This record gives sequence, structure tokens and C-alpha cells, in this order.
Amino acid sequence: MTKITIYEDGSGSYLGFSYEGHAGAAQAGEDIVCAALSMLGINTVNAIEKLALPDGGYEDASDPEKGYISIRIKEPCHDSDLLIEAMIMGVNYLTEAYPQYVRLKRKGGVTDDRI
Repeated sequence: MTKITIYEDGSGSYLGFSYEGHAGAAQAGEDIVCAALSMLGINTVNAIEKLALPDGGYEDASDPEKGYISIRIKEPCHDSDLLIEAMIMGVNYLTEAYPQYVRLKRKGGVTDDRI
């Protein structure tokens, strides 16, 4: 199962997110749920780095073997919030379609300790 945590501050901005674990819907290389989740997470990190915060202001980490992707945003902005909101929409679709392989939770006012 992939566990996705969205980190929020008290004002409605996103402080980042983390993905942990492989979905386990099929064999490695054939798992469409894991592939879709990975694409959403990796694309969102890349978009934040290139489009929303090109001058820095974030820390990211990944470990493909463990199914780990994470970004922490030091000073959220409209663009980073919008990109994470778009990712959440995709994750929600996958959570509804494949609830046994994806879990989404939100945490307020905390950041990812693993970064």
C-alpha cells in the first residue's frame, strides 16, 4: 500500500507531501496503480522545483526502492499550492478506484521529519 501524507499549515497552504511504500497492485513493472502514483508525485515535485519555486525554498528526497517521495516547502506560494492541489485531485481519483492500494491523509502544521 502507498501511504500519502499531505502537510498543511494553519492557513490552508501546503507545506509539502510524502509518499511511502509501493502500491502492491501487481508485480513490479506491471503495477499501474504504483506507476500512476509515482507519476503524480514525481511530476508534482518537478513542477514545484521548476515552475513554482525555481530559486529554492524547498527540500526534496526520494528512494525509489522503498517507494519514497517527499518535498517540504519552506514558504508556500499560490503556485506550489495549486500544483499540490492538482496532485491531490489525481490521488483522490486513485484512492476511490483502488482503495486497497492507496491511503491519503492530511496533517496540519507539521512537516516531514525524514527530509
